[in-house]
Parts: sequence; structure tokens; C-alpha cells
Amino acid sequence: GMMQNRVYDPVFLDIEMPVMNGYRCAQYIRSWEQHVQRADRQRICALSSHDTEDEQQLAQQSGMDAFQSKPTPVNVLLEYLHNLFGKQNKSALFNVGDMVEVRDKQTQMRLWFPGSIQRINTDGTYDVISEDGSTELRVRETRIRKPMEAPEVVSSEKSPVQDHASLQQ
Repeated sequence: GMMQNRVYDPVFLDIEMPVMNGYRCAQYIRSWEQHVQRADRQRICALSSHDTEDEQQLAQQSGMDAFQSKPTPVNVLLEYLHNLFGKQNKSALFNVGDMVEVRDKQTQMRLWFPGSIQRINTDGTYDVISEDGSTELRVRETRIRKPMEAPEVVSSEKSPVQDHASLQQ
């Protein structure tokens, strides 16, 4: 299905789903990843109301990366996500959420477009979402920079609006 086209950040699997439980689903995903020789391993987090050591071991043995009991307070899930995606690569220049500019790879004019870091990949590249909503995957650091501030325009002349206002006084 949809996982064939992209890697999600992360997948939360309920252990007690109808038809196929979370353990079996995780095993199926891991088997499929091996079969297609997928480069990126999908992150899978188990969700269960049964917070026992046995459940956690079963989740790990079935290929899940993490375990969260439910109901889980939102701040605990946010902390989990922050730890997972906050800064995956210690040598990375940018963090998830950083505002950046990305150089267009299609032109020789070296145009820079605003965006933000959406994901840090294990190979040191970044997934960047542009202001227009488009996403560019696996962007190398050499094409990313911190946003440049527009230089201030200093003018000694009054603007026409200021001149008009002073005439009416």
C-alpha cells in the first residue's frame, strides 16, 4: 500500500487491531522490507493498554522499535517524537524544524528557496518542505544554508507618502 512509496515518521501500531494484530503487522512490514531490500527501515512504535514486560518483549521481538502504553499523555508522545527526530545525526548542521534556504538543483543561476527541515535521514541528507508545500527528499547539506536576512535599505530621501503627509500639516 502506501508504505511502498514512502517512509513514515513513525508508524504507531495498536497491538489489539482487528483482523491482524500489531505484532503480526510489524512482522509483515519487516518481512516486506527485507524482500524488497528497502534502504530505510520504517520506525514502528507499539501502542498497548497492556503495559507489561512480556508485551514490550513481544513488541521488540516482532520488529517494533519502541513501546508506548495507552492512554498516553500528549506530552509523553511529544517527548518520544522529539527524542526520535530532534537530532538524529550528531554531526548534522541542521535540526528538524529549522528554517532554511535550499539551492535549486535545476538551474545554473543558484536560486535559493525558503523551506524547513522535515527529517534528517540516516545517510546525512535532509528532507525539506518548501513554503509552497512541496517536499524535496534527500537534499545534501551543500545545497542548504541558514536563511539570509534581507539587507536594510537606508534612504536619505523621504518617501512620497511622507512628503504628502507633511504637505497637509
